[in-house]
Amino acid sequence: MGDVAAWYVNDLAGINFDPADPGFGHIVIAPHFVEALDWAAASYDSVRGEIRSEWRRCGGCVTLKVSIPANTTADIRVGGEIVATVSGGVHEFTF
Repeated sequence: MGDVAAWYVNDLAGINFDPADPGFGHIVIAPHFVEALDWAAASYDSVRGEIRSEWRRCGGCVTLKVSIPANTTADIRVGGEIVATVSGGVHEFTF
């Protein structure tokens, strides 16, 4: 058996640390847009501040909204590809 909360945060919402930059200096957001779900949202209180990831289906699109702590960066990955690299702040993407 696994930890459902960890799966939800790490896989469904996609909040992960970068193994090359431990301590959440660089974050990886890699959500999985599961067909059977219309939305998912999670947050994680890292040592550098709160990280949030939320995605929602709207028509034929998926909107991803992320909040990244100040003085950090994050790769946004969808389908295994990096679609953006962002700095601290709130960012929104539509796929």
